[in-house]
Amino acid sequence: MPDTQPTLSVVVPAFNEARSIGRCLDKLLAQSTPIEEIIVVDNNSTDETFAIASAYSRDHPTVQVLVEPRQGVQHTRDLGVGTATGELVARIDADTYAEPRWAANIVDFFAVAPDDIAGGYGMSTMHDMPLQRPFTAMQARVTRRVGKALAQGQVTVVGEAIGANCVMRSEVWRQVAGKTSPRDDIMEDADLSLTIRDAGWRIALIPGMDAQTSGRRLYSSPRSYWKYTAYSPRTYAMHGRRRAMVLASIGIQFARVAQIGLWIPLLWWDPTAKKFGLVPRGLRRTDRELPSGHRSDSTPQR
Repeated sequence: MPDTQPTLSVVVPAFNEARSIGRCLDKLLAQSTPIEEIIVVDNNSTDETFAIASAYSRDHPTVQVLVEPRQGVQHTRDLGVGTATGELVARIDADTYAEPRWAANIVDFFAVAPDDIAGGYGMSTMHDMPLQRPFTAMQARVTRRVGKALAQGQVTVVGEAIGANCVMRSEVWRQVAGKTSPRDDIMEDADLSLTIRDAGWRIALIPGMDAQTSGRRLYSSPRSYWKYTAYSPRTYAMHGRRRAMVLASIGIQFARVAQIGLWIPLLWWDPTAKKFGLVPRGLRRTDRELPSGHRSDSTPQR
């Protein structure tokens, strides 16, 4: 392993994440291997997201806050990675909480990874969903297997990275800058991954890049989830991946049925108390607000 490990920057796109942004930053700041810089990019939030992130930036020199007035995670992501100075640039969602050795396992992986590995993603469980123990156990088994393979010089190559918990070399971000689509009706992370692969890079599963993310997409109404899943085949069609488009069109039908089966019991699930109740609290939940419009002229700046 080289004497020096690559430096790591982390970009956190955020839209109305006041409930989770603080814990997300706490987890990043508490990493066993310090992160070079943490860049929060606020995307026209109408809640206290900007204020909370700004308070962290005043108390922690490694945290900075940017504002992206163009609505959309692609614009938010691109501003963050374009500002980052690390040799590696990770992206993590504001409702995703990194495990203590998340950063250490990222830099350890890239210290030995082949040069054609653009980046990768880490496995995640859901911190606000019930019955996560089997998934946690499965994640541990996969991590051990992938880690053992890496120790033997074998990288576990995958087709796509998952945007909620991914990392790329900074040179890869620069190479694909401006080449991904600005459309808001596609899977942004799949579009990014396909663009990276088209440029000749490979993507890997990174052992130990573990996090806990939110399952709130599954809480949304079946109608909203139906619309969201349609983004997947549309993304492959845009990239001319006809076979992948057909397979995705079939796969999302199973996902939609499964979501309805989950959505009904989740009406009684309290994600804060982490238990089921006698009253269907979920009936008072609404679909996540989608980004729209821009801040007023009084948009706060850094």
